[in-house]
Amino acid sequence: MVNTIVTFGNNRLSSVTSNSVVMKSNNSLSFQRQIYLILGIIILSTILLPNIFAIKTDHDDFTFHLLFIVHSCFLILFFISTMIYTNIGDGLTTISALILLAIYKTIHYLIRYRYCRINSRKDFLLTTIQLTSLLIFVIIYSLWTYLLIRTNSQEKQMKQTNGKGIFYSLLSLNLMLTISSLILNIHNQESFDLHHIIILSIGIPFVLLWCTIGILMSIYKNCLFITIFYFLSIIQPFHLTYLIFQSINTYHGLLTENEINQYFPLLIIIFVCVSTNILVHLFTTITGCWLMSKTDQTILSTRWMIASS
Repeated sequence: MVNTIVTFGNNRLSSVTSNSVVMKSNNSLSFQRQIYLILGIIILSTILLPNIFAIKTDHDDFTFHLLFIVHSCFLILFFISTMIYTNIGDGLTTISALILLAIYKTIHYLIRYRYCRINSRKDFLLTTIQLTSLLIFVIIYSLWTYLLIRTNSQEKQMKQTNGKGIFYSLLSLNLMLTISSLILNIHNQESFDLHHIIILSIGIPFVLLWCTIGILMSIYKNCLFITIFYFLSIIQPFHLTYLIFQSINTYHGLLTENEINQYFPLLIIIFVCVSTNILVHLFTTITGCWLMSKTDQTILSTRWMIASS
C-alpha cells in the first residue's frame, strides 16, 4: 500500500493507494512508451525508403535525400530519448524535429512540382503519397509526444522545469541542425568533391566537441569549459553566414531555367535550416548563461580559476 499525506496548515489529509494500482499505471505507461518507439521507427523507416533508394539514381536531389535521411536518423534518436526520459526538453526537441522534417518535405514537393516539368506521373504519385503519409505521421506523433510528456509530468508531479535537461535538448537540436547545414553545402552529387569532404570532416568533429564541452560545462561549471564553450559558439555563425552567401552566389551563377528550378527548392530549405539553426544556437547560448548564473560559484573568482586549472 502507498500512503500519501498532504498537509494544509494544521490539517493533514491522508490517502491510501494500492501498490497494484501504482504498478498497473507504471506498466501501462511503460508499454505505451515502447509502442511509441517501435511504431515511430517502423513508420519513419517506411516513409524513408524512397529516399534511400533514390539517393543513388536521383543526382539532382542527392542533397535533399541525404538531408532527409540524416534528419530522420536524429529523429529516431530523439524518439529513444523521449521514450526513456519523457522530459519537457526531449518533447520539445522531438516535436521541433518532426515539424522541420515536414517543412523540408513540403517545400521540396511544392516548389519542385510547381516550377519543374514532371515527366513521370508515377514519380509524382509516389511523392504525393510519401508527403501525405509524412504529414499524418508528424501530426499524430507530435500530439502523442505531447501527451507522453504531459502524462509523465503528472505522474512525477513535476513542478519545476529542469534547466539542465532543456540545455541538453537544445544542444541535441543544435547538433542536428549544424550537421544538416554542413550537408547543405553539397548542392548535388556531381559537385561533391574534396573540399566538401574536408568541410564535413572538420565540421562534424567540431560540433561534437562543442556539444561535449557544453555538457562538461553544465556538469562541472568550470571556468575553462565555460570559456571554451562560448569561444567555440562564436565560430558557428560565421559558417552559417558563409553558407547563405555561397548559396545565393551559386543561385545567381546558374544559367539555364532548368538549373534554377532544380536548385531553388534547396535554396529555400537552406534558408529555413540556417535561420532555425541561428535561433536554436542563440537560445542554447542564452540557456547556458542562465544555467551558469544559477551556480553558487563565482566565475570571476581568482581562487576558483586557480583551483579549476
